[in-house]
Amino acid sequence: MRSTPRADELASSARRILATVREELSPASHFKAESLDRTFHLGMTDVGEMVFLPELISHLREQSPKVNIISVTLSPRNLAEALEMGTVDMAIGPLPDLTGADLRQQLVFERGFLCLVSAEHPRITKSRLTLSAFLKEPHLVVSSPGRTVEVFERFLHDRKLSRRVALSVPHMLCVPFIVANSDLVATVPQSVGIVFQDFPGLRVVEPPLETPRIRVILYWSARFSKDPGNAWLRSVITDLFCKTKTQRHAKA
Repeated sequence: MRSTPRADELASSARRILATVREELSPASHFKAESLDRTFHLGMTDVGEMVFLPELISHLREQSPKVNIISVTLSPRNLAEALEMGTVDMAIGPLPDLTGADLRQQLVFERGFLCLVSAEHPRITKSRLTLSAFLKEPHLVVSSPGRTVEVFERFLHDRKLSRRVALSVPHMLCVPFIVANSDLVATVPQSVGIVFQDFPGLRVVEPPLETPRIRVILYWSARFSKDPGNAWLRSVITDLFCKTKTQRHAKA
């Protein structure tokens, strides 16, 4: 059985009404995070899942064990609609194309890029690459629409710097496995470099240039700003990941 288009419209309306009722009938004074029984939908990329979910889930399992998380990946347009409808509670990441009159946002942190190389790389032995060495080496690039790595590619293009891309892949997950077993260099967002820094056979080195900064932002709909559960999870995320804390890990 499949719902009709009209049924889908009614379901969306019902979700908005339910969120409004929840906001009006669930005052913050009665909110108890430790007993909250609720499923939250978070919009993020696979890179966001690697960076945020391990620490977030660890915290929730200890402090709010009945809270469930569903990670979803949507296009910016669909994600904006889902946030405004309440089918996605919040989104986090470098999402510059995510816009909407009803959306609110908060900066979580701002970081640059790092380079990943094999721990046994035959030519790269220092903790920082020279520009000459960086341009001479073969590279691995994550090439997919909307990826933050595109920021770095544009950065190089604007400065008329080119290097050989020996391998291009659409996802980040394979990067540490390939780099650890090759002489390729991968330039990744600093948050990813921190996640991968202890990967066996891998080493993190500083890029030769001051790289562009990536703004990681938490987004939610203004309609749910006062929802106690939504406000609570936003505060958990900012407490765990806001820039005042992540500065301790600014260098991998």
